[in-house]
Amino acid sequence: MCKEFTLFDVMIALLVAGLILVSLFSGIFVGPSIAIRALENQGFSNIRIVEKQWFLVSMRGCGQDAVKFTARAVNPAHKEVELFVCVGWFFKGATVRSN
Repeated sequence: MCKEFTLFDVMIALLVAGLILVSLFSGIFVGPSIAIRALENQGFSNIRIVEKQWFLVSMRGCGQDAVKFTARAVNPAHKEVELFVCVGWFFKGATVRSN
């Protein structure tokens, strides 16, 4: 016996699909200014964002974040270093991680 789908069933399915898509692709909407500001707040200067990764960042060391920025900057000890900045999308800030 086949069940007919109601409008409510279709709306729920679309909502779930939309939430999955937003969670997978939310990193596209995050700009590098958040990463730059986080590095500046930690005392880094001459900041250059060299890469942005938004797909499967949880497998690249950023847990539940939306995007991972790779940056080169001068640290407070005046040495050039490479860092990662993991940024969440909605109500989450940024986490600075060293290489």
